[in-house]
Amino acid sequence: SHFVPTSIESLSRILHGSLPRARCTGLIGVRGGHKSHLAYRALLDRVRRPRVGNAPQERGLIISLRDDEAVVRRTLSKILSDELGEKRVTLRDLEEQDRLAIVYSPPGYVTPEEFFHKAFMSVRRLKRPGNVDVTVLFNSLDQLASRFPLCADEQIFVPGIIEALSGEGVTSWFIAVEEDGQPPEQYGLMSMADALLEFRRETIGRADYLGHVAAFRSRGPEAGPTEGELSLAIREVDTRLPSSMRSVVVRVVRYAGGQAAGSGGILELVEPHMPQFPLFAEAGLQFV
Repeated sequence: SHFVPTSIESLSRILHGSLPRARCTGLIGVRGGHKSHLAYRALLDRVRRPRVGNAPQERGLIISLRDDEAVVRRTLSKILSDELGEKRVTLRDLEEQDRLAIVYSPPGYVTPEEFFHKAFMSVRRLKRPGNVDVTVLFNSLDQLASRFPLCADEQIFVPGIIEALSGEGVTSWFIAVEEDGQPPEQYGLMSMADALLEFRRETIGRADYLGHVAAFRSRGPEAGPTEGELSLAIREVDTRLPSSMRSVVVRVVRYAGGQAAGSGGILELVEPHMPQFPLFAEAGLQFV
């Protein structure tokens, strides 16, 4: 396949098969917009799949500029068990079997050549033996200027990494934050990415929010509740929700082939204590 799933079926559907394989996707937007969470979940969903022959079907590399290995592992373990419901394979299993690797470099005056060499050698190691599929998650470009100033000053640094990964047949996901102080071209990501997903917070009226969720829950593969159960959940939630919701809205800005551009929806990280939980009936990322 030329595409890779996101682990959330409703999000994959609006992307007409999902994110492009062996090309670059940018996840860009506000802080707290669940960009990293979505990328972690999608990556874990791919690498946890059963082996094919003597090699894993998929391997993943996380290049973390923000969180160290311990923080990344805690987040990944929680997503693996709580959201993906994985009981057979642990995060330690994935790392010991070379299906997942985490690269973290302490901040400093690391040269672009040093950074590139470390990342590229990690990719080459994961691709052997058998030239298996690899996905690289680069998290996150907003840390580049403050933590790795020499790399940020090199204009070809990010485009060079993207082009090298694509040349190796590697799927890459780059996370970036849109805010004051960040370069509008995101170090070259905006021009290099084959797909761009934009994450923003928008105000949605309670009635509109409930209407979107009800319509989504009443159709499609994710549907589960009966009409009566759904009506009961809406009545229960209606009195507890504020008059307007500040929700994360994901929109497809660019997509290889163009068909999915303009599509979008609400991305919620639902927890049991949240008032809207009865609408979804399960915790974790939900895309409406």
